[in-house]
Amino acid sequence: MASTVTDREALIKILKVPFRLLFKLCLSLDIKRTDGKDVRLLAHELGLTVTDFDLLQQAAQSVSPTYILLRERFSVKKPPGTVGYFIDVMKHIGRDDIISLITEWNG
Repeated sequence: MASTVTDREALIKILKVPFRLLFKLCLSLDIKRTDGKDVRLLAHELGLTVTDFDLLQQAAQSVSPTYILLRERFSVKKPPGTVGYFIDVMKHIGRDDIISLITEWNG
């Protein structure tokens, strides 16, 4: 297992990582936390308003809201949808557990 993300891995689009990793990331962020460091804070970091996020959650009823958020926000040019950018966002919101999932990934 790799202990860090390589430069090559950092440039991979987050939605192109292996399904198992993406599933774990989404599940980890979908679970609401009392400290708020979950998909709600990710949505805020990616520029969604509370109203926009509420609409996204309603639309995503049977699908992971994190996956929908990543698919919608990272399909546009800004922000870049790379693993490296996603790690930066996770650092900013204090989700070291998510960063660990990614760094343990052997892309």
